[in-house]
Amino acid sequence: INITIDRSPPRVQLNTPLNNTFNLENITFFYNVSDDHSTIQNCTLIVDGLINQTNTSITRNETLRFNFENMSQGTHTWQVNCTDHQGNTNGSVFYELTVDDSPPTVTLHEPISFLNISMNTTVNASAFDAFSGVNVTIFQFRQNEQSSWNDLCRADNDTSQYYNCTWDISSIPEGNFYQIRAFANDSAGHVSTPENATNITIDRTAPEITIVSPEDS
Repeated sequence: INITIDRSPPRVQLNTPLNNTFNLENITFFYNVSDDHSTIQNCTLIVDGLINQTNTSITRNETLRFNFENMSQGTHTWQVNCTDHQGNTNGSVFYELTVDDSPPTVTLHEPISFLNISMNTTVNASAFDAFSGVNVTIFQFRQNEQSSWNDLCRADNDTSQYYNCTWDISSIPEGNFYQIRAFANDSAGHVSTPENATNITIDRTAPEITIVSPEDS
């Protein structure tokens, strides 16, 4: 007769999502569980302190998963609790994740449409993301609607929500239909809708003045 004495609970290891990461609303939670003496009766996914789902088909020492769909935006905690067939129960550590399904919003403040520019000028925009935060804000310009966009400058991981840089116009052709746009992405990889200013005039040439009358001398 083989008698098993088992007072040791299972050991539960969370794999992914990693702690303090950003995710979309549909998430697969990966974990594994080990136990030296007993098979595992069940494992349960705990989200924000509440039981979400339980799996009773558990294989020890293999990567297991729970699928969660339509998790609400915001910050959540998750944990996996497992019980072996001797009734010993143990839980993993808590991991934290942030669900972000929304892109940042960007407002271009300067320059404004139909502005006349004759010297280097400041471009300014504000960017905001409620959940994962703004990662990069990029400014671009082009000569007209048919032209390709050119990078003007970028700001990385600025927590002030306000982004500035100088537009050096000293070497670009003069013209009446320049455009500026600003857009941003967040730490979850979403890209905002660009905010544009159009019909900007670049004019570095001073007016010519001709005296018609009275004539010289």
